[in-house]
Amino acid sequence: MLDFSDQPYQWFPPRRNALVAHIARCYNRWRQLPAAKRIAEVRVTRAADLPRRSRMMLVFNHSTHADASIALEATRQVGVFPIFMAAYDVFLRSRLDAWIMQRLGAFSVDREGADSRAMKQAAETLLHSRHPLTIFPEGNVYLQNDHVTPFHDGAAFMALRAQKELLERDEPLFAVPAAIKATYLHDIRTDLVRRIEELAATVESTDHGSDKTPTPREALRRIGIVALRRNLKLRGIDPREREIDSLRELIDYAAGTVLSGLEKKLGLARDQGTEAPRDQGPEQASEAKPSAPRCLDASVPSSTSLIERLRQCRRKIHEVRTDPQRVADHAAAGTWNDEAMLAFRIISYYNTDYIAEKPTLDRIAETVEKLTEDVHRRETAPFADRRALVHFGEPIDLRAYLAGDLKLRAAVRKLTADLENGVQVGLDLLSAANDAPGAKLWASW
Repeated sequence: MLDFSDQPYQWFPPRRNALVAHIARCYNRWRQLPAAKRIAEVRVTRAADLPRRSRMMLVFNHSTHADASIALEATRQVGVFPIFMAAYDVFLRSRLDAWIMQRLGAFSVDREGADSRAMKQAAETLLHSRHPLTIFPEGNVYLQNDHVTPFHDGAAFMALRAQKELLERDEPLFAVPAAIKATYLHDIRTDLVRRIEELAATVESTDHGSDKTPTPREALRRIGIVALRRNLKLRGIDPREREIDSLRELIDYAAGTVLSGLEKKLGLARDQGTEAPRDQGPEQASEAKPSAPRCLDASVPSSTSLIERLRQCRRKIHEVRTDPQRVADHAAAGTWNDEAMLAFRIISYYNTDYIAEKPTLDRIAETVEKLTEDVHRRETAPFADRRALVHFGEPIDLRAYLAGDLKLRAAVRKLTADLENGVQVGLDLLSAANDAPGAKLWASW
């Protein structure tokens, strides 16, 4: 996982230009995808025709670093021109890229701050534009292409607020769950074995006393445990002080311990048995109501609750690090950020059965890429050419969520869950139909 960016915020409004957008989409198709992202082709399926005559929001999963380019090509193929909401630090990476993104219609958002301009622009797009607002609600790249991770609920909130206004004009707004899956086109097992051995040597996890060659799953599990224990020990946390028998227990203990320490430093200590609220958009705070009690003690965590707690910590850290009036606190906030990044990386491995439940070439390659990125703290290039599969699911009519006695906050939760489920259904369909080499089980060649 790449480090969080807390650079000073800049607002990048959309400046769509049809000619530049056309050229950029052609460049993306013929150069960016095959050369920079190693996506040889993009195949699109859809469960139903997209509601082009109505306003809509496209909701994609975000499991590879090529997702934005894949989504751009997929929407070109189905004949829609998206308006992307993208993290502001993406615009800061290159002036040229920022200029092109704006001409494509993209605009920036501070995902961890109260970004009123981005919220206003999103509302403007949903209410008045025929170009669909396009969002990646996972917020980060998790490099786990078969499973959806918990969505931020800001996307659902914005969409339902817009639908509420559109009801006065008797207009529907549709949310379309869209699944992206990247799959390898060649047998890259030899290269992956070499990379696993390099990773093992880097974190010193090689078992010199064993004559048995470990399976990729065993080797990756060992690398992950050794790397995690070393990282924790450097921060004065020794898991060996407790009886921990499994990787899941180690992840639970490590993430819970790191987050508990962070929450104390940030003044976010939780009352026992009370849940931190789910992630909120800047305009949601006044609408939020207490959630149902759920134990979030570090000893009994869940992946969702851990991510929610991390997001709370990150908002607080981001607030300090981007505030020019708090320069004296930036050094301390940098340390907090390092701990938050560690917690994020730990939580991202919460699904410890990801390889075990289906040890395909794709899943093992994703895990190698993810571990390599975490160890070296930089983006890892794909190992070979891939095919991108995109499935547009059934459009969801948002008017149904505002009917009856359902409160807005409850409607937001329901829509967020339905969008997550819709994307996961799409991923499952893509996986079931995938005939590329990446879908084959490692041991079945």
